[in-house]
Amino acid sequence: MNIKSIVILIFILPISIFCQIDRTRSWYFGEGLKIFFTKDNQLNVKTGLNGFAGEGSGVFNDSAGNLLFYSDCCRMYDSNNSDVCTNFTLGSNGSSSQSSILTSVNDSILHIFSTSSVIYNTGFKNGGFNYSKYDIIEKKWLVKAMTLDKYSAETQAFVNHQNGKWQWVVRHSRLGDTIYSYLLTEKGLETCPVISHVGPFYDDWYPGQGKLKFSADGKYLVLTPAFMAKIILCEFNNQTGKIKEILDVPCSYARTAEFRDNYLFIGCVRDGKIRQYSLKNLNLDSFQLSNKILFDTADEYSFADLQNAPDGNIYVGTGSNRLGKLSKDKQGVYSFSYTPELFGSKYCSGGLPNLNASYFHTPAIDFSYTFQCNTNTINLKAKDTIGASFYEWELSKGKTRQIKYGKTLSHAFTDSGDWIIRLICFGSNQNDTVIKNIRVLKPLPNAFLGEDLLFSKSTAVTGMLMGPKNMHCVHWFKPGDTAETIKQDFGFKDTGLYICRALNKVMCEYQDTIRVRVCDSFAQSATITRRNDSLFTNTFAAKYQWYKNDTALTGATGKQIRLLQNGSYKLRTWNYQGCDSFSASIQVKALAVNHLMTGEINLFPNPSNGEFLLETPSQKIQQVEIFSSDGRLVWSENFSTKRNSQTIKFNARAGIYLMRINETVWRKIEIAD
Repeated sequence: MNIKSIVILIFILPISIFCQIDRTRSWYFGEGLKIFFTKDNQLNVKTGLNGFAGEGSGVFNDSAGNLLFYSDCCRMYDSNNSDVCTNFTLGSNGSSSQSSILTSVNDSILHIFSTSSVIYNTGFKNGGFNYSKYDIIEKKWLVKAMTLDKYSAETQAFVNHQNGKWQWVVRHSRLGDTIYSYLLTEKGLETCPVISHVGPFYDDWYPGQGKLKFSADGKYLVLTPAFMAKIILCEFNNQTGKIKEILDVPCSYARTAEFRDNYLFIGCVRDGKIRQYSLKNLNLDSFQLSNKILFDTADEYSFADLQNAPDGNIYVGTGSNRLGKLSKDKQGVYSFSYTPELFGSKYCSGGLPNLNASYFHTPAIDFSYTFQCNTNTINLKAKDTIGASFYEWELSKGKTRQIKYGKTLSHAFTDSGDWIIRLICFGSNQNDTVIKNIRVLKPLPNAFLGEDLLFSKSTAVTGMLMGPKNMHCVHWFKPGDTAETIKQDFGFKDTGLYICRALNKVMCEYQDTIRVRVCDSFAQSATITRRNDSLFTNTFAAKYQWYKNDTALTGATGKQIRLLQNGSYKLRTWNYQGCDSFSASIQVKALAVNHLMTGEINLFPNPSNGEFLLETPSQKIQQVEIFSSDGRLVWSENFSTKRNSQTIKFNARAGIYLMRINETVWRKIEIAD
């Protein structure tokens, strides 16, 4: 194995949720500072890294916690401190409180999100909310600072999707009470966000400083809009990306936040307080009464950031050459202290690295899942830390309840709606349970856009392609396009192949194509004629399809069809260009019904297991044909010895069939189980 292969292997190893915390061991912030948390909780310090993180910063570490990439507001650097952004900037600025996110879902493609309010420097062209994409293996940029929204606040955060595979990146708009949730999958970034109208209403002048922070389990999201004297606590649905506001709490000068255990910690500038709130009872009075001041200082702007760490503490950015620390004692009580001076003449500035909150979530048991959206089949995989040897799944919706077993499970939901999936793991010394609510939506039908559109050469090519309704987002593009059009329905003015990519509200993705073509002339409308119990045409065509009551008949693709049922029949024909035309309809009302009632025909037993004795005392049996109920010929025999009785052996699935004797007499037969 060569060196390159070894490097690739390292990068594509799957990320286990049970060693996620190692991803947080290297931090970059402030005046080119780096700290590293060892597994025995020693803190190593290094100075002299590139860049200056005035406030927010981002890091991306390998699975052991070694620093691979880091960013200040504007540039990204690799582990050799080389500037990777040689000819562009990421699109933030030094005064953005959560300027950078660096993340990956597969360790081969790095996704970079940068946010800036653009208020302080309106000439800064790359401001707003920007997205970049870097190929780690090939060491090349795939996307450079693509602007997703010019009107972005300074705050953003990210957390794992409920399925354990994807991630959500969430940011606040600079205008209005609007938060956007972007989904990041193994296919890349879904640029159509989930929009929730929660949080403070920012006026046009307001840059949106402060923090967005997730709880490690992805259940809660907190907003601390600096200088607005309150905190806003929200519930987050980490399957759909929707956000619901649950508490709007007065809190003087709240600027930064962090979750740990069942508590919310708030750092307040100007009054210099760090507050601790309980999440056990989420009504406004109980939440406010749980307020406990862990530290109080007159030194304003002392607490610029709070950040969970892999050693079990919460570290506090102090704007000095040391950090603060919130630690829990054996009785579960938190207290504040300072670290020794760590950085010499350097200081930590106004922010700590923006880390994936889910890295700190290590449940005893968990499960990941993927959907086969076209069939509503879910593939489940249990993960546990208790050494389980037996796994029980309970899937329930209302009165429906199903029990299945195994570490992995493939299950097809019998109905759409909200399902509860409960996993119970049984270990030698411990049992544990995890529950997730899964919303299942009805699959879109195949070819949901319908059939191709055809225009004659003399007709202007124009029209509207109709996307599926009630979707989260509908994208339109043509092969070779570098950008997609996001809208419900799409107007076209040209021929070609159009592609629709639709995502429903739980992010199941569907894709269909439709071709718009011009023909020199349409296929000639066929003339159809009835002769006895058959329809036929003499019109020449490249392709034929018979319809009964506007439904295409399976297998009826020739110039002639035998009639088995009354109804309205027509013929669709295509020319060599693929252009089509329908014949006039012909109504069939008297289809040899008398043959089913007359004639000396004995057929028994009927129903049968597939063997019948056929007797015709008044005529010889020359030919017997058997048709399925939809008109397909499924069995026939011409008898060389013509007799008045024959044994018919017909091997087929149970059901109703039609038997025709000597091309004139019909009998209904039934194959029993």
